[in-house]
Amino acid sequence: MSVLPTEINLTVLTAHRSLLGAGWRGEGRNEPFHRLYFLHGGTGRMRHHGRFFTLQPGWLYLIPGCELFEMLGAKSMDISWTHFQARIWEGLDLFRAFSCPFALKAGGMTRRLFADLIRNWRGEAVSETLLAKGSLALLLAPFCAGADSVAAALDPAAPRFAEVIRHIEGHLAQPVPVEALAKLAKLETAYFSEQFKKRFGLPPGRYVTRRRLESAARLLLTEDFKLEKIAGRTGFCDAFHLSKSFKKEYGLSPAEFRLRGVLP
Repeated sequence: MSVLPTEINLTVLTAHRSLLGAGWRGEGRNEPFHRLYFLHGGTGRMRHHGRFFTLQPGWLYLIPGCELFEMLGAKSMDISWTHFQARIWEGLDLFRAFSCPFALKAGGMTRRLFADLIRNWRGEAVSETLLAKGSLALLLAPFCAGADSVAAALDPAAPRFAEVIRHIEGHLAQPVPVEALAKLAKLETAYFSEQFKKRFGLPPGRYVTRRRLESAARLLLTEDFKLEKIAGRTGFCDAFHLSKSFKKEYGLSPAEFRLRGVLP
């Protein structure tokens, strides 16, 4: 009997506490990571979901990846923030499966959880990695309080694609022909491609490219590797091929993305 995985895989890309001066402005689009902000003090405005919101101390703000937003510091802002990735069922993005609120009043443990996340996210010890992921999980849990179970968010027929997704995730650095993926799913190639797109929103080949670029983005933010090494690890022919594909997808060169990724 096939069992549908229900794990949620969290990857902390960066976490900091920053004091932003009056008039500070930040905007994001297409970046393959989610943002979570906690405002300690000060005030500002954010444009998101087609509206302007006033940022208030004591509130958490969640911005899913690949969404347009703009943040304006009317006065100085003291914020804790993190960029992260969240996936369920091997490769499916958590916030593509669920609809979550944009802002929540923070609970009493929020300051401590964010402080622990910031302290531990770059640690090399297993305990530090677990503490960082645990802190992020506790910060995110209230946003998903009204969501269905992970399994319920997926098509009942989706388990036949579990092996396909695992194969993609484990072979991003190697060729991943669609015919081989169809064979894993025990489906004819054209029908497999059609069913894959229905479940994941992209044709198989495009999905593989998207996952390679997301993996490259993670390495750009978490490692000091040269672009050639990142290209080799994520299935691109060379640094030029990666750079061209990356800029086409995200509107930024890898170098620009690496610099921008350390900003809120």
